Amino acid sequence: MARFEPQKPKPRLSKFMENLIGLSGEIHAFRMFQKAYGGISVPPSAWVSSNSTFVFLDNKWNDKRGCDFVFTLKSKTYYIEVKTSEGNDESFTLGSSEIRLAMELVKRSKRRHKEVYLVLRVTKALSEYPSFQVLPNPYDPRYQSLFLLEEADTRIRYKLL
Repeated sequence: MARFEPQKPKPRLSKFMENLIGLSGEIHAFRMFQKAYGGISVPPSAWVSSNSTFVFLDNKWNDKRGCDFVFTLKSKTYYIEVKTSEGNDESFTLGSSEIRLAMELVKRSKRRHKEVYLVLRVTKALSEYPSFQVLPNPYDPRYQSLFLLEEADTRIRYKLL
């Protein structure tokens, strides 16, 4: 069993740099998917994040969907969230829609095994030769020993009665 050591926080990047790194990672991911599975299996419409509109102006996107790519291969639908870094960071943050989808697909996969949530780590995203690592759903009990879920802030919304 792997032992996880907490890492020291790194200096925060500007929002511009965060967006640039994220876009770069998604572009690398799209190219990799198309090379591996072909343009018919992974068309531009499979890229469902708003970043896709920087490359495909007419793409329909939804950043609250919980993933960046959705495509079907051999009767399985893959929901892939891309997490990108400039270096070799081992940690990343999942947003609320990403967590919601990952948890929902764990529940649904107990009934049928036709939907898969994966995290694609793209490191060295601003380089000519990024690295890719496919990670399983961190909320799937089968893979929880591979992850250390570091709890953080929670956004709470309430209504006064």
